[in-house]
Amino acid sequence: MGAKGKPCTPWQRTANTAPAKDKLWQSMRIMLAGFTAAELATVSEVGLTNAEKYVRALCKAGFLRLVGKHTPGQAGSADRYSLARNTGPLSPIKHKHGGVYDRNTGIRWGDDGKPVTDAEGCAE
Repeated sequence: MGAKGKPCTPWQRTANTAPAKDKLWQSMRIMLAGFTAAELATVSEVGLTNAEKYVRALCKAGFLRLVGKHTPGQAGSADRYSLARNTGPLSPIKHKHGGVYDRNTGIRWGDDGKPVTDAEGCAE
């Protein structure tokens, strides 16, 4: 039973039913030593293409920092990232007009890593 004696929701959101961006964001928040898009995809059980797109968007918006650059011609080499802006448990979402909307702070960040003043229409 929930608050005021009402029955609880019949289902609970689990890691297996969470959207890909939520899984990726939570994994980033846990992997403090840094990660590659491939490592992130594996840990989050999300496709590599989805992980790469999300990482690129968050990197442009300043949520991630590049801590290790891919070395051309070196097998297994990949760009390595770390979380630069950990604002809370809700995953940032790509905004329809570019950039990323942070649901924790209500701030929209542009592709230049700077806050955007007009954040209308930022709902999921």
